[in-house]
Amino acid sequence: MKRYIFPMAILAFISLVLTVPANGSAGGVISEIGPSVQFDKGARVSMFDLRGKVVLMLFFQASNQDCNRLSKKLFKQIQKAADGRSDVVLIALWTDSKRLKDAKKYLKGKIDFSKWLVGVDINSVYCQSAIGNKRVYQYCIVSPSGVIKHIGGAAAFYEEDGKKTNSITATELKQYVAKIKTSPLLPKDKSYQKSLASAVRSAELGQYGQAFQECKRHARRPGTKEDAAALKKDILKFLSEKIKSKIEILGNTSANSSARYEACLALYSLAKLRKLPAGKNLKAAAEELQKNVKEAQKAIKAAAKHPDIAKEQKAHKAYMNFQKRVKRLPKIAKNNDCRAALGKIADKFPDTLFGKMATATIKRMRKN
Repeated sequence: MKRYIFPMAILAFISLVLTVPANGSAGGVISEIGPSVQFDKGARVSMFDLRGKVVLMLFFQASNQDCNRLSKKLFKQIQKAADGRSDVVLIALWTDSKRLKDAKKYLKGKIDFSKWLVGVDINSVYCQSAIGNKRVYQYCIVSPSGVIKHIGGAAAFYEEDGKKTNSITATELKQYVAKIKTSPLLPKDKSYQKSLASAVRSAELGQYGQAFQECKRHARRPGTKEDAAALKKDILKFLSEKIKSKIEILGNTSANSSARYEACLALYSLAKLRKLPAGKNLKAAAEELQKNVKEAQKAIKAAAKHPDIAKEQKAHKAYMNFQKRVKRLPKIAKNNDCRAALGKIADKFPDTLFGKMATATIKRMRKN
């Protein structure tokens, strides 16, 4: 039996800024990561690339002393709850500054950087569009289908059996992952050497070129050569199968346009794959992938002629332009401008993927 006991300092903090209970404003598809968010140079992170996985996103700051005091314990417990699983993605977004180095400095000693994606969300633009508020230390848990399942204040802790303090966020993540079906990129029954962990992670995050470059380095070493080749083969096979499945979805004109456009977005990324450094032993698998890449390019070109996909593209462009514009506004104007801009997108493109994102965000804003 769990007893929920909040230390007085934390209780005071929660009563001031965390007035919305966890999961109180969840629901609706997660917003796509836009131009207000910056990761390491060259890194591209898309919520569409992370479909099939559970994503925990934590928006953090350094402006509250109670949060700062608890932050190390918070990050460690969330990291432990993820249990190193390839089908769980942890993202930490700093909203205090435009500089990524400030975020990493704050997190040094708090997280294992190999297990988190760290970025900056300039002026909390994405935080607002994703969860509908910009309070201190907020989090959300996103389902494999891209729907927000939990939203709340990450600083909330409780005691179990009076023995130790636990993070509600970490507990929710652990409980949710235990009951949900996910889709890791690589076969569940496969294991690779620990030295290839970074390559595996890059592949799971949709950063395939980076994964292949890392495999290429390990292929030069006698101890990891065979495992690196096996990993490359698994990635090539996965990519070919993914392209085929997305082409099938996109080509189904009787299907929902949002589902088709989501497949189209996946193909946009996959169609950019050119000659991956597969090596001679994987020539057949690499050629098969290139053949499927060409088919993906044809499918995208054909789909663009359909009015429903063209409308989806316009909604997508309007949504990204909204994030660019709000990013440059003074902070005092952001909340009202967010609602107004999102309202126009929702009204103009109600049945589109990004129109639905706008509608879901507005509902979360109203609840908050």
